Amino acid sequence: MSDLPLIIHFHGCPGRDEDVALAASAQFAISNFTKPLAPAFNLLCVLSSVIANLTRLAFEPPQPMVEDAINGASIWLGRGSMFVLSEAQALKLLNNATRTRTSGLSTLVDVGAGDGEVSRRFAHIFDERYATELSASMRKSLSSKGFLLLDTDSWWQGQSFDCVCMLNLLDRCARPRSMLREARSAIREGGVLLLALVLPFKPYVEVTTDHKPEERLPIAGATFEEQAASFIRFMKDEIGFELSSWSRTPYLCEGDFAQAYYWLDDSVYVFTPV
Repeated sequence: MSDLPLIIHFHGCPGRDEDVALAASAQFAISNFTKPLAPAFNLLCVLSSVIANLTRLAFEPPQPMVEDAINGASIWLGRGSMFVLSEAQALKLLNNATRTRTSGLSTLVDVGAGDGEVSRRFAHIFDERYATELSASMRKSLSSKGFLLLDTDSWWQGQSFDCVCMLNLLDRCARPRSMLREARSAIREGGVLLLALVLPFKPYVEVTTDHKPEERLPIAGATFEEQAASFIRFMKDEIGFELSSWSRTPYLCEGDFAQAYYWLDDSVYVFTPV
C-alpha cells in the first residue's frame, strides 16, 4: 500500500476567506487507486460534503428546513443532549408544590419539548404524556419516547393538564406572555406549571427577523437573584401564578472536542394558578 500514490486535491472557491473556502468548497480528487480503496474514497467524499455544508451554515443564517435537518442529524448521531432535572429533583419540586404525592398528577404536557430528552427523565411519573414541537424530526423523536403530540397553536384549547411543562422555552419564543397565559388556562384545578428559565435573561428568537421577541418580559436586575425575584413578581402580578417551590440548577449540554460539556445557570420553578 505504501507504493500506491494517493493524491488529494482541495479546490478553493472565490469570494470567501481563504481558510473558509478551503473547508467550504472541499472537493476531493483521487488518482491511481485500486478497487479495495473505493469504499474508503466514497466515505471521504461524503465527509467532504458534510464539512462543506456545515462550514457554509456557520456563515449563513439557517433556514427552517436546514434547522430541521441539523436537528435530525443531532438526534441520529445521539449528540447535543441536554439535562435540567433528574427524576428525584423533579419529584422533590413537585411534591413541595402540591403537598401531596405526585401520583395525584396524572397528565403532563411539555410545551416546546424538543427531542424530549430533558423531560424524559421524569415524564414517566405521569400516566399520560403530551408534547408540542414545531420541528418534524423532533416530533418523530417525541413519538418514539411515548409522547402524544398536540397542535402547537391549539394545544391549550379544550383540554386541561395536571402539569404544564415549559423548560427553557420563554427566552426562545416570540410571544412568551401569550404562552404563559395559554399555560394558565390549560392547568386544571390543583395543577402546576413547571418552568425553567436561564438567567441572566437573554432572549434570542430564531423565527423573527431581528431575533428579538414580539412580547417582552419585564425581568430586571443585574444578578441571578435579582432577576429571579423580578420574574416571580411578574408571574404573580401580571400572569396570575403563585410560586410554590423553586431551585437553581445547572443547565447542562453535551460538549464537543474542546470541552466535555457546557452549562448555564437555570432557575427552575413550580407555579400554581391563583
